[in-house]
Amino acid sequence: MARIHFIILVFILSACAQVGSLTGGSKDVTAPQPIDEKITPPNESTYFSSKSVVIPFKEFIRLNDPGKNIRMIPPHATIIAKVKGRDLYLNWEDTLRDNTTYTIYLNNAVKDITEGNDTIIQYVFSTGEMIDSLSYKTKIVDAWTNQPVNKCVVGLFDTETEEVHYFSETNAQGEATLNYIAPNKFTLIAFIDENNDLIYQDHEKIAFPTENVFQLNVSIEDTVPLRLFTPVQKARIRSSKPVAKGVFNVTANRPLNKADFYIDSVLIKEDHIKVLKEDSILIFQNTGEAKKIELIIDAEQIKDTLKLRFGNQRAAHIVVKSLHKSNEFAPSDTLSFWCNDFIEELDTSLVEVINMKDSSRIYGAIFHFFQDEIQLFLPEIETDEVLVLFKNNAIKTSHGFNKDQPIELYLKHPEDFGTILLTLPEFNTSIVLQMLNKGKVFREFYDLDFNSPLKIKEVPTGNYTFRVIEDENNNYKWDVGDYESRLQAEKVVFYSKKIRVRANWEINVVLE
Repeated sequence: MARIHFIILVFILSACAQVGSLTGGSKDVTAPQPIDEKITPPNESTYFSSKSVVIPFKEFIRLNDPGKNIRMIPPHATIIAKVKGRDLYLNWEDTLRDNTTYTIYLNNAVKDITEGNDTIIQYVFSTGEMIDSLSYKTKIVDAWTNQPVNKCVVGLFDTETEEVHYFSETNAQGEATLNYIAPNKFTLIAFIDENNDLIYQDHEKIAFPTENVFQLNVSIEDTVPLRLFTPVQKARIRSSKPVAKGVFNVTANRPLNKADFYIDSVLIKEDHIKVLKEDSILIFQNTGEAKKIELIIDAEQIKDTLKLRFGNQRAAHIVVKSLHKSNEFAPSDTLSFWCNDFIEELDTSLVEVINMKDSSRIYGAIFHFFQDEIQLFLPEIETDEVLVLFKNNAIKTSHGFNKDQPIELYLKHPEDFGTILLTLPEFNTSIVLQMLNKGKVFREFYDLDFNSPLKIKEVPTGNYTFRVIEDENNNYKWDVGDYESRLQAEKVVFYSKKIRVRANWEINVVLE
């Protein structure tokens, strides 16, 4: 049989260059390349009877955990790998089966000497007259960003033993091709193989078709990308730490907003718990001079006891700041302030509100406080520049009083903003609409009426884009999938066209 010209590299992956000192030339970022025409026996050989393969490379190489990263599939032989100079020797003692196509995978097992760039190599042969010729091509994208995923393992696994039969790895475009496949029934999984063992772990990102067991009888090029997501992890506390004297932050990967908390067996009062997000809370509790505490968390999905230790914590100066870093407030905003401790009392006789334009006193202001926030409600005024002066001892907290704290507020006018009249013709079911500015969520919208445009008011000048989450379970957030139940992550649609908003303008936008 005539020798078949081949390309032994299915794809070459190069490691990220590390920042280092200047050298005389550019850094080598190319993975080691075999010399195709000198490989013995040649790739794609038939009637293969040897028990060794020699692969010469164009540069000196070293092996990376060959016992783990070099394997024959089907796994009918244990390969012993050695390097001599630029040559890789693969040997085995086992007897292979007749009329069988074998693939030797070098899964990032070969690195160059200097830079450590690695590569995946696929060597194929048959002990009979034919080499299996089916192929499967797919694409992997991130379920949240819809961007291609690089270096994601795509594997065809035995439906009974779950052993890998064929695998490949995606390139920078998220594409992967599996070659030399025999007709059979397979389970298809794509995942980020963190420990490089070709076995999916339940903490690794995963993608799969809804019906991931399929019969492969012909070569397939799948045009529908598989969507990769991080599966729901076991319920746990992510972090727990004191952020100030008597203030503790607890975050989890499950809801905490309805949990009970105990410090040294004392139940924390509800008004001393501030919900930052569903899974993140602040606890206000004066622990005196204690160097450590026991924090008990009793939530629906998490029950845990934590030991928090902290050194000598002196009470910080009590400060108050505007909740908006810019100190600018839109007409519909509540004028709000944040304090770095739990507020027990507010003496409004020690708070002055002043018109900054003429320094006159503004009377009739109303203050409300709760936990670590203060709200200010002003009477109708002519000015748009207000100074709020919290005098000494105006604010009493769990750990002391404030010092003089002047805060300047700038009240924006309706004409300082633009308005968007938004139509969503593509949707008629529950969605979460996110308005993005510089990649960050500016506003979110739920329970939309698709029969009429959405009027978005008080939009600061700038460029905006939109993202839509198809909220299948109507819980107002993005949910990932579940491999066991073959549940896919909720779809996310990006509208990357920038919407330019100008002051005192109303624009019509159709998301399509």
